[in-house]
Amino acid sequence: MDIPTEPFNLNKLGDMCLAIKDENDVHRCQGYIQDYFYHTFHGIFFYNIDSLQFNVIDEKNIRQYLPDGLVGRYLPASAPEKVKIWKARQWFQNHVFDRYKFVTKLNAPPIDFVKKTINMMGRLKFGDLDSSKYDDCSNQTKKAVEMMLSHLKEVWCSGNEEQYEYVLTWLSCLGRRKVKSALYLQSLEQTGKSLVVEFLKGHVFGKSIVSMTDDIESISKYTQSFEGKILVNINEMPCVSTGQFMQVMNKLKTLITDSTFIARAMYQQGRETENTFNLILTSNNDAIGVSTTNNKRYKMLDVSNARIGDYKYFNSLCKAAMNDSAGRAFFLWLKERYQQYGKYFNADKFPKTLAFKDKINEKLNPLYKFIKFKFIKKGKGLDMALPEIYSRFQKSIYAAESRQEKSKMKVSKELKQIRQIQYTRKDYTMSNGKVTKCYFYKASYKDLFDEFTKQGWIHEVDNIEYDDETDDDSDDETDDGSDETDDDPPPFDSSSESAEPPRELDIAALATAAPHKDDPLSVMFSLGATNI
Repeated sequence: MDIPTEPFNLNKLGDMCLAIKDENDVHRCQGYIQDYFYHTFHGIFFYNIDSLQFNVIDEKNIRQYLPDGLVGRYLPASAPEKVKIWKARQWFQNHVFDRYKFVTKLNAPPIDFVKKTINMMGRLKFGDLDSSKYDDCSNQTKKAVEMMLSHLKEVWCSGNEEQYEYVLTWLSCLGRRKVKSALYLQSLEQTGKSLVVEFLKGHVFGKSIVSMTDDIESISKYTQSFEGKILVNINEMPCVSTGQFMQVMNKLKTLITDSTFIARAMYQQGRETENTFNLILTSNNDAIGVSTTNNKRYKMLDVSNARIGDYKYFNSLCKAAMNDSAGRAFFLWLKERYQQYGKYFNADKFPKTLAFKDKINEKLNPLYKFIKFKFIKKGKGLDMALPEIYSRFQKSIYAAESRQEKSKMKVSKELKQIRQIQYTRKDYTMSNGKVTKCYFYKASYKDLFDEFTKQGWIHEVDNIEYDDETDDDSDDETDDGSDETDDDPPPFDSSSESAEPPRELDIAALATAAPHKDDPLSVMFSLGATNI
């Protein structure tokens, strides 16, 4: 058998069946079928030449591939007086085939007939290009690459050099190593955030190993399409119900960080396979919630809205860069970037962006908000027993923000998670005079300020700045446990100081609307930018 180089042709197989005159002709028909259909312990897989992928087939639907009519008649050499009838589908269903195993190896042959394996990972659009160098590309092609790099810096990173350098190295790892963090880009529509992914898919890496989807079930249930990819873009992530949101977030956690995942097609049993892809999440709405427990998984870029409506800019960029010549050069550029920086890339070393601070402070633990506004903002350190902290927190407005009432045990655990807070267990005299053992928590004003700043838990709108002349650990608590100088801020709203107010987007309309024939963006769509 040979690895097929042309798509499966039902008409060709039909003609071969009609031309059957002897057993050798039957074997040729059988060989043609076996070139495309592979039996595994997880079902039958069809090799699709058009997409260079293996698609699982429900055995009940095999009639769609091998319909009635694929029949041949011949006189066997052993009994030439009797006509024998060979039926393709009947043979396929009754014959005992070798079982192939799965591998995921980039640029390896799709089928190994000796080792009996099928490769679920596609090939790079330009292979490895081992001997090629970026410097050998033409000046015009390099200029196109520079335009795309400039777009990455200006739009994806709002011109921030540190974010830009991180993104370039992150992209260089695609197909070379699993990065256990996802890039998250949220902005208004038509900023150009998805144009880069379209470029990577169509012109840099290839359609067979880059996946773009906005189907919520592709994330939560049917993940077969992610197998063997080097990049998965979950595009225009929808706002969903609370139950769906938690399901999606839990699924994203495993897809981002785990070395394996369960690949499952509709109506098929799932199977464990290697996780070879990195994730980019793009959205026009508030699709991802970030907390103190999951923030390391999501690298939130400060996406710029400055290019919205700049049709001349996008026309020029698409005309120059949305082609295979620029894609090949960009591939070489990323390859050389990986050799220099990607091998030892620390994915956790990411700056605290404004987008991250917006997200983390919107969902900040109510106990940490209590410490931020009741201690840090007032220039006070923490030196207090657990019963006192718990009592004051429960009387504050922040306790009401908790989904459920925090127990003393929960408050104690969360305090210990703040690295700058020291704790000891010693005698404590209760209000009734009884002495008991409990935890005492202590941290200076400077240590609290530094830690909250480092974690991104102090936002610009909080108006909290460090005053080195202040470190007041005194307690001005009144008899009822509240602060005399209570100046609690209103609930956090990161848009309150935004230069441009958010627009209300109709996601359903965006998903179905076609570009108007007179819309200048149609020029970009015709050049390959189907979703900028």
